[in-house]
Amino acid sequence: MKRIIVLMSLVTVFVIPHISQGFVYNGFSNAEGLTFNGDASVETTDDGAVVRVGWAQQYSVGSFYQSQAVSVSNFSSCFRFRVIDVGGVLNDYNSEPGADGIAFVIQGEGLSALGSDGYGMGYGGITPSVVVEFDTWKNAEADDNNNDPDSNHIGIMLNGNINHGEGAPDTASVEERFDDGKIWYVWIDYDGQTLEVRASQNDSKPANPLLSKQINISDILSADTGYVGFSSATGQDWGNYDVLYWSFDKFDNGGDNNGGDDNGGGDNNGGGDNGGGDNNGGDNGNGGGDSSGGDNGNGNIDNGGGSDNGNVGDNNNTGDNSGTANDNGGSNSNNDNGSSDSSTNSGNDNAPAGGGGCGGGGILVILSIIGGALLITHRIE
Repeated sequence: MKRIIVLMSLVTVFVIPHISQGFVYNGFSNAEGLTFNGDASVETTDDGAVVRVGWAQQYSVGSFYQSQAVSVSNFSSCFRFRVIDVGGVLNDYNSEPGADGIAFVIQGEGLSALGSDGYGMGYGGITPSVVVEFDTWKNAEADDNNNDPDSNHIGIMLNGNINHGEGAPDTASVEERFDDGKIWYVWIDYDGQTLEVRASQNDSKPANPLLSKQINISDILSADTGYVGFSSATGQDWGNYDVLYWSFDKFDNGGDNNGGDDNGGGDNNGGGDNGGGDNNGGDNGNGGGDSSGGDNGNGNIDNGGGSDNGNVGDNNNTGDNSGTANDNGGSNSNNDNGSSDSSTNSGNDNAPAGGGGCGGGGILVILSIIGGALLITHRIE
């Protein structure tokens, strides 16, 4: 007669204030892990500690980057910015003062990369690079014939080129002004083939992008990694260009696109791991997940809180909670041995994004079985 022995494992609960696969700056009171150039610096405003990239003075230029290179083969990034104290003189084709804009920069030149001022917006001349600009000034055609479509638009620019080209392709005009003093919420997603840009004045991710472009960023940088950050500049007109919040992680295509509503461990819209099944030994369905070992045994925190961009779609952090952890497509293939991927974590004390879109709070409760393969994560808002 065979004897069956049942071993009861101890269950432990850990409450962790923050954990991230990429990095999150929910304010910049702790700017560890960032490199600043030109006029960019941390300033205290009514929004708290922000990075002021460009200043309300003539011919200011600045940039800042995450100090460690990150993977750019696919990613999701979310940030908030505000432009205040605009001024200057009216010229060119503009009916309101304030210039020149702010840009999200992906580049391979190095941490000291700083482009030209004025309509160069701090990225002009940086190569190799892929840039998403938020332009607040329409320049005269005499200014290098840069083909600005209007005085308030988004553009995708390559290799430090500030000329949109005839007909201004890869641009999108936006009705509400970027420099109207209100907070702007921006989501930039890249699945390895298409770069998508969404922007809104409320913390709810739009279903459709304002601008998208088929692009191979790795080919442009001649590498799968690069430096990510922001640049800004002023010319004869000016404004204070402030970044309030920033998160960056592996690409997150999760669920609905209405602001990253975390289902708190519920069923992943009736399915498994974002269309890829549970991460219990095979590859993740998202294609960006941990394929190094399949299941999240050994207690590894495999993107435990979902993407730090818990603001860029429905993270559904825990899949169907049937006994395996949902990788959510954002883990690092080397993320094991009981620790989260901190290779690009700035080490700051900011909590990961939660619940409502671009930014937020919350803590993670991680339930693990010692010595077993079960890892369940749940976000408490």
